[in-house]
Amino acid sequence: MVALPMGALRSTIVAAAFVAAQLASVAPAGAQDLAAAEALFDEGRKLAAEGRFAEACPKFEASHAADPSLGTLLNWADCLEKEGKLASALRRFGEAEQKLKAAGDARAGVAAERRAALEGRAPRLSIASSSPAPAGLTVFVGGQPIAMEGLAAGAVEILVDPGPVAVEVRRGDRVLERREGEGKEGVLGQLVLDLAAIDQAHPEASPPPPAPARRGEEPSAVPRVLGWTLVGTGGAALLVAGALELVAIGEDGDAEEVGQCLEQFCSPGGYETVQTAGDLAEAGQWVGIAGIGLLAVGITLVLTAPDDTEAAVGGPAAVGAAPPRADLRLRAGAGRLSLDGRF
Repeated sequence: MVALPMGALRSTIVAAAFVAAQLASVAPAGAQDLAAAEALFDEGRKLAAEGRFAEACPKFEASHAADPSLGTLLNWADCLEKEGKLASALRRFGEAEQKLKAAGDARAGVAAERRAALEGRAPRLSIASSSPAPAGLTVFVGGQPIAMEGLAAGAVEILVDPGPVAVEVRRGDRVLERREGEGKEGVLGQLVLDLAAIDQAHPEASPPPPAPARRGEEPSAVPRVLGWTLVGTGGAALLVAGALELVAIGEDGDAEEVGQCLEQFCSPGGYETVQTAGDLAEAGQWVGIAGIGLLAVGITLVLTAPDDTEAAVGGPAAVGAAPPRADLRLRAGAGRLSLDGRF
C-alpha cells in the first residue's frame, strides 16, 4: 500500500467530491427530462387512440424535444398525417427514414414507405416573380423564408399543408404585402408576385430629419436692465462727485479771496472754510470712486447680457457658445482714477 502525501490526499478528496457533486446535479435533471418525455408520449398515445390528433400531435412534439427518440418521431409523423398535415408528416417521415437508416434500424423501411405514399398527396405551392427581386426583399411562406436565389432563377416549389397558406413579402421585419395561397391535396398551386412593383409601392422610409437646434431659454432681461440702471447710477454719482469737487474748489478759493488765509496760516473762520473744502473734496473723491465702480459693473452687465437675436437663431445663447465678455479694470493712483480694458 502506497501512502499519499497529505497535500495530494487532500486534492484527491476535493476532486472526487467535485465530480460527485456534478454527477448528482446532472443525473436528476436527465431523469426529470426522461420522465417528462415519457409522460408526454403516453398522453399523446392516449389522445391519438381517441382520435384527438390536434391535441395528440403537440404532445409527441414536446416529448421528442425533451428526449429525442426515433420511436417518438415516428409516432409524431403518423399523428400529423392523420391530422391532415400532409407536408409536415412527409418531412417528419423523411427525417425518421434518414436517422433509422444511419442507425441500421429495420423501421427505416416503414418510414420510407410512408414517406413515398405522401409524396403524391402533399400539396405544393410554386412561388414565382414576374420581375427581378430587388435587394433587401424576402418572401415568407407559412412563416418560413424561401431561398431568394431560387426565386431569381425561376420559381421555388414548396411543400405546404392543406388549407390557406400565408405568403408575405418583407423588407426586414416590415411586411410590405401579404397574399394567401391555397394548399390542396395532390395539387401544385401557383402564385406569381411582382416584387419590383411591391418594392416601388413601399419605398424605404426616409431617415427622419435632424432635430432642430434646441432653442435656448428665453434670455432674461434682468441683467441688461440692471446693467443700464448701474450705468445710470454710476453716471449720476460721477456728476455728484464733480459737483462736490467744484464746491470744494470754490470754498477753498473763497477762503483765500476774503483774506482768511495767508499761505499756510488761516483765521478760525478761514480754517473752517478750508476744512469744509477738504471734506467736500474727499467726499467727492469717494463718490467718484463709487460711481466709476457702478459704471464699470453696469457696462459689463450690458455687454455680457444674452442677446435676443442670438438666442432666436441658435447663437451663443441657444447652443451654449460663450457670449462676448468685457475685461474691465478700475485703476486708482495718486490723485487719479481710471477705467480701462477691452470689450
